[in-house]
Amino acid sequence: MITLRLCSARPRETNECDSLPTLLGAFIIAAFDSSPGVVYVEGAIEGQVADPPALVRKATVIFNRLRAEALPRSASRDLILKAAVGDG
Repeated sequence: MITLRLCSARPRETNECDSLPTLLGAFIIAAFDSSPGVVYVEGAIEGQVADPPALVRKATVIFNRLRAEALPRSASRDLILKAAVGDG
């Protein structure tokens, strides 16, 4: 349901909606000066480490999209508090 709402808000930007299934768990991107980066993706059963450059780039794109859409910390807190007391 959440995926449907997010995708319907951006009907022409299917790439962002295609990336949403990746958000089933946490992920960490590790970048190194001397070698290619790696990405750790947490799953329901266990985590996986991936180092193919294409996957690391895709994870980086997803992270940057999330960061671009994120509210500042104080605005996130205010929104959560507002929803918790039923004003949202």
